[in-house]
Amino acid sequence: MNLIGLLSNICLSFLWADTPPSVMVSEAELKVLSNLPVKKDGVQGALKKGEWRLDGIIYTSESCWTVWLNGQRYTPQSLPEDIILSNITATSLEIRLEGQSSRQIQLGQVVKL
Repeated sequence: MNLIGLLSNICLSFLWADTPPSVMVSEAELKVLSNLPVKKDGVQGALKKGEWRLDGIIYTSESCWTVWLNGQRYTPQSLPEDIILSNITATSLEIRLEGQSSRQIQLGQVVKL
């Protein structure tokens, strides 16, 4: 990390102390992380029909992200067929079914649609 990046991280951490930390990764690291298999260890509870859990997010920009919902990996190039994703950030996204209003979901949270 260069000096400007370090100083901006320090300043931002004082301004938004309650903001969750983010992770910076290179494009090469992002490619590796995006292709990792999802560990299915049974720790997460079973989901009921219509429930969606946000398992993870790697966010670099509005057009470059990877999210894991219910253990499945999605990107802007491979979107889920049955739901619509929008407003994706480093810690949350909005999810909805066609014709319904959006619901915000945070990392680790479960919502029912």
